[in-house]
Amino acid sequence: MASPVGLTDFIRKFRHFGVDVKVKGSHILMRKTVDRASVLYVAAVHGKKVDPVYVAKARRRFKLLPADGVSDAEFDSA
Repeated sequence: MASPVGLTDFIRKFRHFGVDVKVKGSHILMRKTVDRASVLYVAAVHGKKVDPVYVAKARRRFKLLPADGVSDAEFDSA
């Protein structure tokens, strides 16, 4: 099982790919235009960590997966 991701790293990675990220209390609000549609995603924060399941779901929602042209290595190095 993957370990939790630091909040700062989570925000930096998604902002690198054009996702607007805002932290409101214990939630992360994310928005990006994908295929001419505004896509929203909300993830929960536990302390300063984000559960890996939220990273995977957000990547799928914003089309940042290898099938969409963003390799795991490219995403991790962002």
